[in-house]
Amino acid sequence: SGAWTTTAIRPPKESLKSAVNAMRKSDADEWFVTPVTDEVLPGYSDSVRTPICLEDIGTNVANLEYDSWETFIGDVQLMRDNCLSFHGSESEVTHMAEYLVSECLR
Repeated sequence: SGAWTTTAIRPPKESLKSAVNAMRKSDADEWFVTPVTDEVLPGYSDSVRTPICLEDIGTNVANLEYDSWETFIGDVQLMRDNCLSFHGSESEVTHMAEYLVSECLR
């Protein structure tokens, strides 16, 4: 009797690129496009251990780093979690991060 094996199906690169592009369009103020520096937000590197931005996520897509939608969404959620820990739940920036996550989960 043969054993069934399952292989995860990698999300199509074009689908991931479309999702990143949709988030970039939604982020009109470009809060999440490029890496955050301490010059822009003093103390950020002390507060956020694993920074990530849409540029990083786009690079990961281009380099075929995501083997599932879950890992892709995980990075988008990390971006939101970093924002929440630095800015707090009432921040307009955090509300945009929440929106970007919800956009990915559609």
